[in-house]
Amino acid sequence: MRRNTRNATLTALMLTYAPHLARCAAATHGHQQPTHDRRALAPKRDAPPASPPPAIVGRQLHVGGQPFDVKGVCYSPTPINSSVYFAPYGDYFTAEYSFIWLRDLPLIKAMGATMLRVYGWLPENDHSAFLDAVEANGLKLMATFYMGDATESPVAAKHQRSEVIAKFARQVRQYAAHPALLIWSFGNELNGVWNGYLQQLGHDPDEGPCAWDDRYDDKGGCWIHKGTLPNKTSPCSNSTFCVYSRLFRFIEAAAVAAKKEADVIVVSAFADVDGLYDKVARAGDFAPTVDAWPAQVYRGKTFGDFFAMTNNASDKPILITEYGVDAYSDTCGTGTQSPCFNMLGDESGSFEDELSQSNYAVNLTNEILRQASSPSRCKHAKRG
Repeated sequence: MRRNTRNATLTALMLTYAPHLARCAAATHGHQQPTHDRRALAPKRDAPPASPPPAIVGRQLHVGGQPFDVKGVCYSPTPINSSVYFAPYGDYFTAEYSFIWLRDLPLIKAMGATMLRVYGWLPENDHSAFLDAVEANGLKLMATFYMGDATESPVAAKHQRSEVIAKFARQVRQYAAHPALLIWSFGNELNGVWNGYLQQLGHDPDEGPCAWDDRYDDKGGCWIHKGTLPNKTSPCSNSTFCVYSRLFRFIEAAAVAAKKEADVIVVSAFADVDGLYDKVARAGDFAPTVDAWPAQVYRGKTFGDFFAMTNNASDKPILITEYGVDAYSDTCGTGTQSPCFNMLGDESGSFEDELSQSNYAVNLTNEILRQASSPSRCKHAKRG
């Protein structure tokens, strides 16, 4: 099971959340004989009212009826000399590896975080102890339903998509009652052309081809790389709508299935590519059950027009699930060599630049804070 391997990614989830404190409890009472015990004659106390399920209210997320400010960290621990490419395939969230997360969780809490995001785990393993520790440390969890790329989770045909959704629903059901698990992401970067989902959806044998050209626009295709949004009358505009409408319908079916299993927030973390805001504006209505639009945004030292354009595309809140920059100033991409590999201390001119990294992180975090949905007015906010 492959994992996201970006370095030092700090995630700030810019919605306001509330801790999910409600536990499902059931008591089975056998037949009781009459008794004169005064306790048996005393009137029964009413059970405390159940907490309302998490819900989107304007641009905010309310859980348990109260807002809660989320500051999240993407958490994918890998011990020295280990790899996500062999056992346990990145699943260090079992009791066997508790020495890792029992060490890390208090430190993550101490730095001010309130949520973790994990990129997936093996569904056959038990993660209850990890979830208990997350809860005990006053944190909440965003879990990712791992799908990998489209060769690992084929979706071209309807029966294949149904199989994927059924697996997702089973994972949601597995920990449906645990108060630490607040958010599920259906896959990760399903809109990335490198993962192959758009291509497979565009060739659904039942619905017919979308005729979508997945090459970069500067290579003659429809994938926005260096250009701008295609003209509404162009073939790329129509074919792009075709594949994205299928993607959003697929994610919608998964969200509906998940919400039948648990009171959880359901999203699908997107890459900030291919004019994401345009795709949300044009095809987002095909996914009304999806709670928010998450995005992994890497634009340098500023988010640029991301918030303005995406906020204008939908009434739903935005969720920043990845952002930042690593500490290695890499010259790869500036030359003609392909592929490009650099190592610290070589003659490429690349170097470690933690000062620039910290400056970028501070600037980006301040932009998120200025756009956060914490103010009470955001309870009634809509697009624009």
